[in-house]
Amino acid sequence: MAGSESLNNLEKDYPELAAIFENGWHTPLKDFAGKLFQKAPRKIEPELMTAFSQELASMGYDPPMVQTVLDQLRQMPVLQTSHHITPTHGPTFLALDLMCLSGLQPFQLYLVGANSGVAFSNSAWSGALSYGSLPLERLCKPGTDLYRQALKSDKERVAHGSSDSRISLIPSRQRDNLVFNTPLTEYQTRLFQKFSSELQTLLPEMSVDRPYSQWSALAAAQIQNMVFGTRQVLIFDINRVVSRYLVSILSNQPDHPCGLLLSNTKESAHIRTIFGDPPMFLGCYQGKKTEKVDPLFWKGQGLESLKTGYEELSRLDLIRKLEDNRVCPGIFLLFFVLRFLNGLRCLGSFSQIGYLERFRRQWGETNLNWDLDLEPDYQESLTTGRLYRGGNPVWPLDLALEQEQLSVKTFSHVEMGHFWEPIVKQLTHTTP
Repeated sequence: MAGSESLNNLEKDYPELAAIFENGWHTPLKDFAGKLFQKAPRKIEPELMTAFSQELASMGYDPPMVQTVLDQLRQMPVLQTSHHITPTHGPTFLALDLMCLSGLQPFQLYLVGANSGVAFSNSAWSGALSYGSLPLERLCKPGTDLYRQALKSDKERVAHGSSDSRISLIPSRQRDNLVFNTPLTEYQTRLFQKFSSELQTLLPEMSVDRPYSQWSALAAAQIQNMVFGTRQVLIFDINRVVSRYLVSILSNQPDHPCGLLLSNTKESAHIRTIFGDPPMFLGCYQGKKTEKVDPLFWKGQGLESLKTGYEELSRLDLIRKLEDNRVCPGIFLLFFVLRFLNGLRCLGSFSQIGYLERFRRQWGETNLNWDLDLEPDYQESLTTGRLYRGGNPVWPLDLALEQEQLSVKTFSHVEMGHFWEPIVKQLTHTTP
């Protein structure tokens, strides 16, 4: 156990998180996880349901599966939204997946709306295959340039004190690019041929011009489904879903809250002031060596970038940018649609539930007559932790290649402190 001293240290900077940990430290996983999915249904806008349907269909899911997802969302409006788009999960996302599957019935889907509004080099390493202690030969064909480069990069990381192991899927010039709307290229398809045969069987095929985020989501889901056996994990790009939704709303409902929020009115300006003028969208700008993520703020009747200046936009201009995936819905707009307009519970890390609780309180200060879901669910939405075994972090890609499965039932009575202790040590800067 982390001990009272560690939790006291955590309380100084993270009082709400420390309180949740204190109350739930000895709670069995199954009891804690069950509360995550106890969310009363709320009518979800048909435009959002259509957006889910369109995105899942474009990923290749058949109509019966898409309908199952929609039915589950109507009956149990809960999504895991703490994940970033990445082709392989690490020990943190693995712990979150285990927690959520423990709260679901075996026949229910585990729905993960992963965030593509990040750079490839984010902490989850969206542009790489991440693993633990596998020999490189299990992943790359020896003698290829991919093998040699991966070996060199691994030695460099070890020399700098890093314990991360990963194989990059992107050229170095792309590391700061926005994941959203980046397509697969011939570069990736050539890399695929240099993977070991057993790794190739774990991953979906790559095709040029397909969105990288869709391939990545399918890859991660395929690996997680192998790790958890009969349980079904379904991962998709939540930013693409909300972008599709916004196209429909802005095209057909000018008086919709999203349309009013993205307008040149005093009401819109007042709302943005209450929230400290958050970025509404993300784009890219050209840096010295690479493209970089560009926060875009709504000003007057257009978008303002701190790097490239102001661009006035008609409603039709904005719709076209969304249709062409030239702008990515930002965190504020994303959760306004999911959490507050449509009442979906968005499971997330301590950081996410913190800013969602702040948003909830601030929406209550706006005194708008919009039908928003402002019921508090801070304590019921936390999913955080890290999975260790024998003192070592557990990596899904390692498990999948070793054909080793994790049984959800085996962890049912494990206390939550087992998963939370690494987080407490990380946040209090104590030695793991």
